[in-house]
Amino acid sequence: MNPQSIVHNPLEKRILAPFARGTALLGALALFAAAPSASAQLTSTNTTANGYDIVTFTGGSGTWTPPDGVSSVEVLVVGGGGGGGANGGGGGGAGGVIHQTGVVVSPGVGVAVAVGAGGPPHLYDASNPTTGGNSMFDALTALGGGGGSSRDAGGQGANGGSGGGGAGASNSSRSQAGSGTTGQGNSGGNGVWPDQGVDSTGGGGGGAGSSGTAGASRQAGNGGAGVYFADFASVGGSPAGWFGGGGGGGRV
Repeated sequence: MNPQSIVHNPLEKRILAPFARGTALLGALALFAAAPSASAQLTSTNTTANGYDIVTFTGGSGTWTPPDGVSSVEVLVVGGGGGGGANGGGGGGAGGVIHQTGVVVSPGVGVAVAVGAGGPPHLYDASNPTTGGNSMFDALTALGGGGGSSRDAGGQGANGGSGGGGAGASNSSRSQAGSGTTGQGNSGGNGVWPDQGVDSTGGGGGGAGSSGTAGASRQAGNGGAGVYFADFASVGGSPAGWFGGGGGGGRV
């Protein structure tokens, strides 16, 4: 559904949930605190703008209880971004994005909420890319972004909400990007290992709006584009374009 085509009832109660700060959100959502691990206690902020009630979850896991009179909400769920790879590694993929209107809730009945943390950077000799944590609102689960692969260890870029980029590696597995999840994000870009001694470069991580691009000779791949939710900006007045992927790295 195109968010710009949605007509909102002025009495609608709106929930924006949950936001996580990972590679995909760094800087764009500086007004939100960094998300702790999902095992921490849930943190939420309540605001009102232009006649809408907005609840923003910024970390942890727990239960949110709809107040009296609230039986339907609009929900934005964002997974944690994936960590980037090392030494010509691939960029981390953006956390998955789910946007739904008319989500049915029951006043006084708790709804399970969790905010996934962003994946840490991939260590030089680690065996697996570092994928971001999943975020959840009731039955809606946005997958964490896939971690980017590293040149000297581990497998290919990880799958996720958006896929992690492949490393600039002669190993065909490690140069392959991860895939995104349909409806939540896009794939990463492949890494390259050019011939004739040219330095290798990693592919970019996928974003919610487009795939990451592949690495090229001495040019790391770009992260995929984010998406823009114009209706959220008109209600809350906050930035509405988020969830781009991380760029790939050059060889050290």
